[in-house]
Amino acid sequence: MNWIIQFHDEFEDEFDNLNEALQDAIFAKIDATRAGQASSGTISPDALHGSSYAKMKEPRCRADNHEWRILFAFDPGHKLYY
Repeated sequence: MNWIIQFHDEFEDEFDNLNEALQDAIFAKIDATRAGQASSGTISPDALHGSSYAKMKEPRCRADNHEWRILFAFDPGHKLYY
């Protein structure tokens, strides 16, 4: 199963302004999430409880001595939206 990764326009603008260490950590988490999808067909990050959007997930990564929350949603068309 191939998952297409798509950044929301607002996130893409913000992402471009992040330092390289954090960008690398985010890309590593995206790759791990996509690999988990391909191998198991299931989402491994925690569900985001209380969201008004269905199927929101919350993987976390560490960079610059901080934990960062990265939110994404997925759809049946095999797209992951960050």
